[in-house]
Amino acid sequence: MKIALVSMSFGRHGLGASVRAIGLAKYFQRLGHQVLVVTASAPEDAPAELRASVRLSVPFRPLMARPMLLARAVNRVLVLPEPQRTWCRDVRRPLTELLRREVVDVLLVTSPPHTTQLIGIECARSLDIPYFADLRDDWLTNHRYCWHTPLHKLIATRVERAMVRAAAGVFLNTPIVRERFAGRYPRFAAKLHTFTNGYDEDDFQGGADGSLHGSDPRRILVYAGGGYGTFAAERLAVLVEQIRTAG
Repeated sequence: MKIALVSMSFGRHGLGASVRAIGLAKYFQRLGHQVLVVTASAPEDAPAELRASVRLSVPFRPLMARPMLLARAVNRVLVLPEPQRTWCRDVRRPLTELLRREVVDVLLVTSPPHTTQLIGIECARSLDIPYFADLRDDWLTNHRYCWHTPLHKLIATRVERAMVRAAAGVFLNTPIVRERFAGRYPRFAAKLHTFTNGYDEDDFQGGADGSLHGSDPRRILVYAGGGYGTFAAERLAVLVEQIRTAG
């Protein structure tokens, strides 16, 4: 199968923004599928085994670049619902040309920035390509999102609704986020699926032999994620109580 994978970030140093996209491309490729990556990252930033898969690299050009503070304010206020929408505009024509040359079986857009899902919506409509949306985070009900004006949130609401309608399937990163989407779009619940984030086994090969040293039976559990408001603390408190109950 030939898969066009759109991810604005696809670099080794992109941290969380790139991890899921790189993992998808790597394992699709290892399973024998051909992957065509469309990104704003430079091809040389991709992992060595995936550089040849980067078929289209379009740098992100904000509406305004300088001076820095003014540009940040202008981009956040004038580009709706978020500044990265200008990348969707820039990538539209070269991507359309690529997809007309390369007959792909599936277009997969992974986000955030979630506005990049507009690319999948437009390609599904104009090129009649099966489009799947992959969201690494919640969208409208994400506590981290700061809507600068009610109009920003209104536009985001419309784009999210159009995404759910246009996509053949929507992959969401937790069961809770899927429940939220199903509550907003009950008619389309059948196309909503949970595909969790996780770690890559390759990153831990040779890192530790798994042996436990010393006679102290106690172990330290480390949570390295965000607080998500009070959500993480509440869940960790439940875990602590379960550990105590279990002895």
